[in-house]
Amino acid sequence: MSQPSREMRERVIRSFMDLIILKELRTGRSLTGYEMAATLRKKFHTLPSPGSVYSVLYGLEKRGLIEASLNSSKRVYRLTRKGNDEIKKAVSSLNGILFLIKTILSDNSLL
Repeated sequence: MSQPSREMRERVIRSFMDLIILKELRTGRSLTGYEMAATLRKKFHTLPSPGSVYSVLYGLEKRGLIEASLNSSKRVYRLTRKGNDEIKKAVSSLNGILFLIKTILSDNSLL
């Protein structure tokens, strides 16, 4: 199986950044936006713009999936119960998500 191109990998990371962030916070660690960007770089070998990371963080916070607090003048984020439930749903839907992606990328249509 061939590896995705850098461009494709970055596109997938951007598309699923909300789920990646929720999954990272599920470990119980509180992370800053900078630490989240560094984690994305280390795990996925891509460095999204700070604006992209913070935009997703603010969106997740607005939806009540994460919450922020100040720690030494830095905003740190942690997963809420609602966020934990959301990531559990995504994990349990993994086969359906993979099927959808395979269908999109194959010659067959969804219908």
